[in-house]
Amino acid sequence: METFGVENPRERFHIVIPDAYKQYPPHFSWCAEEINLIGSAAYAKECADNMMDIVGYFNMDMNGYLEEGSEIHMHVVYVNQDSLLANFFYDVCHTYHPDMSVGQHWMPHGDSDFSSFNRNGYPALHPFEDVHASSPFIHTRQDILGVSVNSLEQSKRFAEINLAAVAHLAGLNESALDESEPVAVAVYPNPAKDQVHIVADDLQRITVCNLLGQQVKTMELHGDSKCTFNTNDCASGQYIIQIATRKGVATRLLMVE
Repeated sequence: METFGVENPRERFHIVIPDAYKQYPPHFSWCAEEINLIGSAAYAKECADNMMDIVGYFNMDMNGYLEEGSEIHMHVVYVNQDSLLANFFYDVCHTYHPDMSVGQHWMPHGDSDFSSFNRNGYPALHPFEDVHASSPFIHTRQDILGVSVNSLEQSKRFAEINLAAVAHLAGLNESALDESEPVAVAVYPNPAKDQVHIVADDLQRITVCNLLGQQVKTMELHGDSKCTFNTNDCASGQYIIQIATRKGVATRLLMVE
């Protein structure tokens, strides 16, 4: 997760995350965004070079300005190749704020740090206040709370949705907050129609949940290296697969057609 204007979003996280959660999503603030995204580009390349397992990147930027007379809404900036992540994000939005307008848009000029991750092969998107009516005060002396950020409710909703998306992708709950080592996992085919195959060393448990966190399937394994399960009885849509091995836990997003 990325922010520009560090303390404002960080304080929003403190407000919306329950005290029970002692860990926070990885949260970065990039330098030199306006100079070819130098900071995020260097880090995203390092992640790719080291084959870091990143299932989704969310920009937390441009989310507190609301044009007078407008209803709270969200523009989501992403390239079509990241539609799987975007569709999952839309489902999260509609689950937590069903009446809020959300849709894909593209910035008429400029770019942001989510592109650094997309260009290095990682799914990434940028929830945006409004690409056609963003804060006119950005990068000026008036880029402050109350002027450039004039809707704390909108800002709060953006924080809630971003954190909910991260939590769903990570399979977080109050009894599963420990970090684990990266786990090499293959999940295919994805999207799936009839069956899904999961390949990893020393498989222990596979848990499939819907976007509301409800458990749909669970399979106990005993060190197997491959697991296959049917998706015929799963409704079409997005699911989170939590894959537990002896080395740690990996989470993957699955689309069932």
